[in-house]
Amino acid sequence: MQVTKTLKLKFHNLNVVKAELFAETTKACTDLANELLKLPIKERKKLTTAQVITSLKSALGNQVIHQVKRKAGKRSK
Repeated sequence: MQVTKTLKLKFHNLNVVKAELFAETTKACTDLANELLKLPIKERKKLTTAQVITSLKSALGNQVIHQVKRKAGKRSK
């Protein structure tokens, strides 16, 4: 079973730079989530931002960690 989250966002004045930044951020979030999902559930529950090294801003990194620790992280393979 594969868990997929879809976000619908409205972009105001979308240009090439903003589109590239969004694509890079999306890829970084996905990569981070996939790396964290490789860890056993017991280790994931203990994760904090201090233990995770990422190029994402702290709020985005925290959100990815939070989602991986909750139900979606338990259901994914």
